[in-house]
Amino acid sequence: MMPSQQEAQQRGPVQLKMALLTALVVGVCVASFFVGMQFGRGDVAEATPSTEKVKPLLEDAVANGDLQELLARVERPEKIEVGFPDALAQSRPPLDDLGKIPAEGFAIHLRAEPDAVAASALVSTLAQAGHAAYRIQSIEKGVAQWNIRVGGYATAEDAAAAQQIVQQAAGLTTSSVTKAP
Repeated sequence: MMPSQQEAQQRGPVQLKMALLTALVVGVCVASFFVGMQFGRGDVAEATPSTEKVKPLLEDAVANGDLQELLARVERPEKIEVGFPDALAQSRPPLDDLGKIPAEGFAIHLRAEPDAVAASALVSTLAQAGHAAYRIQSIEKGVAQWNIRVGGYATAEDAAAAQQIVQQAAGLTTSSVTKAP
């Protein structure tokens, strides 16, 4: 099948443009090559190897023993003590607005309450019933909680013996014995 005369006339200018573009690209490449050759042949001093002995960079440090000392210091393990500042270690637990927080001993943990008002109400109810109730704020999974506890027990057994009575006064069915505060 022969192309029509009209199709041949349309292809002619396109083919001519493609040929001119190809010739232009080849010409730029050839010109760049020759320009690079001219610059590459410019006056460049030839590199001659030096006959002087090169002094090592750390020769003085090695001669004085400084390098050995530095390496020994880097390789020597250091004991790093991490702890709380003395001011924090010696501080007493704060007084709650509803009761004294015991510094030691055991406590009955009743529940964690996210609402401070509800926690205060339960602590007040337990305090009116004669229990040494208090609340301590903690952060559980990024959420502030008030831990409601009854404390002041010398041993875990003393806390466990009072656990049922405290649960009833709080209107709860579960609790746990934990170290105070």
